[in-house]
This record gives sequence, C-alpha cells and structure tokens, in this order.
Amino acid sequence: RIHINARNSKLDFSGMTGGTSVTFIGTPYDKSYGGVMGGLSHAHILGPKTYGTGANVVDGVLFTGDTTPSPANPFGSARSILSRCVVEGFNFGVTFWHRAYLTTLEHCEIYRNRVGVYSKGGGVDAYENVSILRGAVYNNDLNIYVEDGHVVCHGTSIDYANVVQMAIRGGSLLLNECHVEYTIAKSTYGAN
Repeated sequence: RIHINARNSKLDFSGMTGGTSVTFIGTPYDKSYGGVMGGLSHAHILGPKTYGTGANVVDGVLFTGDTTPSPANPFGSARSILSRCVVEGFNFGVTFWHRAYLTTLEHCEIYRNRVGVYSKGGGVDAYENVSILRGAVYNNDLNIYVEDGHVVCHGTSIDYANVVQMAIRGGSLLLNECHVEYTIAKSTYGAN
C-alpha cells in the first residue's frame, strides 16, 4: 500500500519512445475487504505527444493487474487512486484494464492526449465502480472511450474534444451532475 504525494512535481516522460509511463499493478492481497489502496497525487505527468499506432507511442497511466482467472492470489490496481494530477501528451492518457475496479480519478485534469480516458476491453475481474470524480477531461481527440466496462463520472467537466466527446462500444458510461461542452461545428457530441 504505497501512496506517493508528488506535491506539485512534474513526471516528465517526454523522452520516452514506447511503453507506459506509470503503471499501477498492486500486490497480492487478501480478497477480503481492505485490499490495495495505493495511489499518486499532485503530479503533472507529461508525455512525448506522439499519437497513433506503432512503436513510438507512449501511454500515460495504466491501472491493471494479474490476468490469471484464479482468485487464489490475484493482484491488481483495485482501490487505487490518482488524485489531483494532470495527465497530458500521451496516446492513451489513463487506461483501466485487468483487476482495475474501485479505482478512482479524483480532481484530475486529463487533456491533450489522443484518448483521454480509456476503459480497455477484455479485462479480467475488472470494471466495477471505476470512477472519475470532479476534475476535467478535455481537449483530447477522444475524451472518454469505454470499449468495455462501466465508468461513472460524477461532477466531471467533459469539454471540447478535438474529434469525439464520448464513445461507448460495450458496457456503460454514467454521467452524474457532469458538465459537457461541445462545438456543434465539430459535431463532437454523442456516442460514436
């Protein structure tokens, strides 16, 4: 259970040429209540601003874990928190995947990425109560993409995507007391 308070530090990954800059994977834990509660707060996580596909793309923050379907000793990013951070300049800003449940983005700003928030498909024991609380997701090519899973936004500002605001392939996206801004000229509002 590690929580790093970066206290307004910049984690500069602009020199990376591939991979993921920050990964929350957790450790083995007793599946009874309490589990892993790690996190990172008050950091500006900066990527190289390379987008698309191929070897030279870098992803920002990944919440993931063990892909073994056995519940014997699973580990994952369950209950992890990214708090008061900025994530910018990545192919995927923040991704939720294997054993990423009860994970939270709290008062974060996710912007200038190809995809701001991504709930990746095919996750093992994943997607329960993934939350974005307050904060803002904006100025990404695609602000929020739910390929699979269930993402809950509460009081979040979802503003001005460069291409598409929100896309839902499977699962659900619940917006509760959120603020959504879009440009009619770009036709960026709605599910794709």
